[in-house]
Amino acid sequence: MVAGCVHRPGDEAGRGFMFERDTFAFPNEIYWSYRANPTTGTMEHEWREPRPDYAHRCFVLVRAAKEFRLHADFRPDQPRVSVDEYRDRVRAVVRRSSRRASGDKDRIVIPGYADLKSFSADHGLILKEELGGAWQSYAQRGHWRILFPFSEGHQRQVAERLEAKLATGAVAAVHVIRFPDLSINHAVLAFAARVEAHVIRFDAYDPNNSEVPIELVYDRKIGRFEMPATPYFIGGEVDAYEVYRSTWY
Repeated sequence: MVAGCVHRPGDEAGRGFMFERDTFAFPNEIYWSYRANPTTGTMEHEWREPRPDYAHRCFVLVRAAKEFRLHADFRPDQPRVSVDEYRDRVRAVVRRSSRRASGDKDRIVIPGYADLKSFSADHGLILKEELGGAWQSYAQRGHWRILFPFSEGHQRQVAERLEAKLATGAVAAVHVIRFPDLSINHAVLAFAARVEAHVIRFDAYDPNNSEVPIELVYDRKIGRFEMPATPYFIGGEVDAYEVYRSTWY
């Protein structure tokens, strides 16, 4: 269940992942407004008005952020190109593997920009049109895994594997879920891990919030992951596993 590609230091980039540089400037939106019910301890929701025009793409943005890390070479020293040329280069990036990095000489050059954050601030429309539709979040190939139990042993293996992978400088797309109630069914991109006495703290890019990272915590005492309260999730225990890493995930 936890076997996958082996990543070597330097496989994905010449420097560590930086939230303020390597994430999108725009968020994934959601169709509902949520509020916590203090009596029931659940989240209630209602339709947002006006209806968001870019929503339900958490898996799309997480996968794309990883693919830009794997395949793009931002070159602020080079002159900027036309919108059509940028569109072609975005398409070239997202057509490539979400599991294996391109070699240094084979990366797609994004001229005129220093990083994904600044590029997406200027060309958000191109990216929203080319990264993929909401259906790709629903049809992600690893969703089959939620039909099987998440044991404490499995979650411990996931946490240890993630910690080892992030220590090499790689990033990991993580599906966080509660099943079958689906009070959360979401994707984040883990990029750093801090090992403490009883927990492993994972810093992650939450595509629903382009401003600050989120912290996903694995608690060794209970053998479970925990996610903090957010505007769309009441907080608490979740199941987690890595996606976009192998043929089956």
